Amino acid sequence: MPGYAKSGRIPETTKMDMKIPVINAIGKIDQVGFVVDDLREAVNFWANRCGVGPFFVMEHVPYDKFTYFDKDSDVDLGLAFSYVGSLQIELIFQHNDTPSVYTTLKKTAPNGLVHMARYTDDLDAASSGLKRNGAKVIQYSLDDKGVETIYLDTDLHNGGLIEFIKVREVHKRRRGLIQKAVQQWDGTNPYRRIDNDNPFAAADS
Repeated sequence: MPGYAKSGRIPETTKMDMKIPVINAIGKIDQVGFVVDDLREAVNFWANRCGVGPFFVMEHVPYDKFTYFDKDSDVDLGLAFSYVGSLQIELIFQHNDTPSVYTTLKKTAPNGLVHMARYTDDLDAASSGLKRNGAKVIQYSLDDKGVETIYLDTDLHNGGLIEFIKVREVHKRRRGLIQKAVQQWDGTNPYRRIDNDNPFAAADS
């Protein structure tokens, strides 16, 4: 993947281009995302080993637009969401092998951390600091419910990609419902499907 270091040292161009600390260019971290080999297996592991759950799952996310390095990509993704405190945990499974940051990661590691993400109302404003430091958008997506995401090439090592996520008000409310469900979870039914036509169905159950 472009951006991964071949040696243990930071390239000189990276040192010179870094005008401000990366964390200041990001702002805050709302989510961490992990590529997994099987959504249900990963959910059960997080629930049984770590006590994290329940996870709210979209097994096939419908996209209106998905590009990787400015080329259209017919990606078929399954996503699962839960929380540890205020930090959202996202589990990602790609059903096919079309180009994406997820299939690129799997060329260097079987699975694992792929990104840290921030929710925002303005993708351009949120990403401006990283862009000033030389980062470029390598992946863009727009799903059928209006959720937009961009990934920037901040990947000196696995898990270093930064994602910014723009959502509508309905999804902000759903995040709150999921957090409430996590706080009240009794350990049962860790794998809960989200109804794409009714985004509150799973979180309200």
